Amino acid sequence: MELPERLVPRNESVIWMATSMLAVSFFLVAFAKLSSRHLIYGMLKAVYKNKQVEKIIQEEYPLKTMPSFFLVLNYVVSGGALLFLSMQYFFHTSNSMLIFLLMLIPLAMVFFPWFSLVFVGMLTGERAMVKESILNTWLLAQFSGILYSLLLLIWTFNLHWSDVLVWVFFGLSAAVWAYRFLRGFIFTFTKGTHWYYIILYFCTLEILPFVLGYWALNIKI
Repeated sequence: MELPERLVPRNESVIWMATSMLAVSFFLVAFAKLSSRHLIYGMLKAVYKNKQVEKIIQEEYPLKTMPSFFLVLNYVVSGGALLFLSMQYFFHTSNSMLIFLLMLIPLAMVFFPWFSLVFVGMLTGERAMVKESILNTWLLAQFSGILYSLLLLIWTFNLHWSDVLVWVFFGLSAAVWAYRFLRGFIFTFTKGTHWYYIILYFCTLEILPFVLGYWALNIKI
């Protein structure tokens, strides 16, 4: 067995940050699960049954609870950790504090659409119309957080798979985003909303957060 000419030091800061965020993520999920025995089942049911999502949330999976809050927080933590690993893979950055800035991106992905939808509902008086989209925003963020936690577990202990896992992360995020938009589109279209309002919503509330996030990362990097 031949020894390499020189040893390549392992990036301990990346491993340490990823492991720390993984521990926080699993603690949040475990705490939420202990607080509600049927948490995961209720979430999957609400994600799957689009036409009954409001009824399921009211009766089986209430969003205004502490377990729900912890799952949203888990989305922010796990999403920020995966973005940190992605930035480390593409740009080889050694700034471990970048992870806290990256957490602002999944945070914005939840609160920007929520604030915008609430504002539109107040402005137009169609609060019932936007309620479904608001519920889907919170629900799919929590669902994404669970998937992100599992992906973070795999990625943390298999950094040599980064060239594959980084695209798994992007593909998973894009799939959930497309599913959320499709659900919202189907709901608003069946309620008789004009198509140009849907296009306006898509451009301002769906694309704009990605543009702002990309711009913020370019400034930081």
